[in-house]
Amino acid sequence: EVECKNAGHVRSVLEVGVQNRRVAAHALNNDSSRTHALFTLTLSNASQSGGQGCDASMPLAKHQGKITLVDLAGSERLKESLSEGNRLKETQAINKSLFTLGQVISSLAQGKSEKHVPYRNSKLTQILQDSFGGTSLCLMMTCISPSAQFVEESMNSLNYAQKAMNIQNRPVVSIDENQRRASGGDSKLVDSLKAENEALRKELQGYRELLGDTSPRALRLELQRYR
Repeated sequence: EVECKNAGHVRSVLEVGVQNRRVAAHALNNDSSRTHALFTLTLSNASQSGGQGCDASMPLAKHQGKITLVDLAGSERLKESLSEGNRLKETQAINKSLFTLGQVISSLAQGKSEKHVPYRNSKLTQILQDSFGGTSLCLMMTCISPSAQFVEESMNSLNYAQKAMNIQNRPVVSIDENQRRASGGDSKLVDSLKAENEALRKELQGYRELLGDTSPRALRLELQRYR
């Protein structure tokens, strides 16, 4: 973990990580990636809780965001790559993690909240849990070969990415409860809106019980008659 003060420092850290990435040759590629590469950037900011023009004695509200960049090593067929020794073990580890990631993506793409998602089956999916199944946005870019010889692998890669596109995440801003309460006016406004929303909900439910027909058109007609 490295603390960075500016964009230039972030870029230099990323370049060091790229240089340290393990590559090796096999029958299909002279510079084959032997590991996945992950780069996580955490952005932190602190501002006055009440916004501009607020009392300087108000506590600072801390905001934090996270961006994870992932370069996945490609899956390999041993009969084509002819990997042996350590290359063979690396290939097996890469394929296993990609298979688990595919299981996670398939489970999330189905949109069933009660379905078990196998995040714990690999280190890769544990790290990416917030990115795929959390309150964040995820973008996947897929590299495929134009060669007809590898059309099957290209189709598999596109199907892999298609499933990722079907994942429906809703990004939200996470607010610490203590900071929310410390923000004074903002907290009171939120509580007031919640109370008003609940009162309107109860009023609507009362009309539904009274009128029986709960369609919007029926409610409008009945309200006009009462007026």
